[in-house]
Amino acid sequence: MEEFGKRDGSGKVSAELIRRARLGDEDALYELLKTVEKPLYRRAYYFLGHPEEALDATQEALLRVYLRLSEFRGESAFETWAVRIVTNVCLDRLRGRANRPKEAEAAWEGMRDASADVEAEVLAREAAATLSEALRRLPPHHRVPLLLRLWDGWSYEEIAEALAVPVGTVKSHVHRARLRLKEALRPLWTGG
Repeated sequence: MEEFGKRDGSGKVSAELIRRARLGDEDALYELLKTVEKPLYRRAYYFLGHPEEALDATQEALLRVYLRLSEFRGESAFETWAVRIVTNVCLDRLRGRANRPKEAEAAWEGMRDASADVEAEVLAREAAATLSEALRRLPPHHRVPLLLRLWDGWSYEEIAEALAVPVGTVKSHVHRARLRLKEALRPLWTGG
């Protein structure tokens, strides 16, 4: 039996799987959506900070991926395209939050160092925890543009358009976020 959802040697979802999903092959569609489900959830969780809300956003994004599958042109990796969709879903939800009282932000998943050295592992976990805490403490209007700029490489203009704010505001928020992160991470560089 042929396996679906396999990635080609470059780590990309195969064009054949996408083609079959577009033609109505339900197994191919299922496998295609399964290949992007975890990356979409991770992105939603990083932006929204709440597991339940991240799950809702992921499900909404998967539905949009399904409904817009015919619009995928292959100009980027399929996963990149799908992550852009969940990012837009999260931005919509964050804009909706602006009219509600501020909610407590969940901690960002820590990065793990694969090092076998126990001391290096502990230091890496402490650094990841410090970074996670620093990012968690950033207000959404600083964190979101920073992540879009650093993770996705969006231009200031793209971020401004997505957030419906002036470009100068985006630049200011990214700059302030970087300053706050630099200050929060200073103990890692100075040894205390």
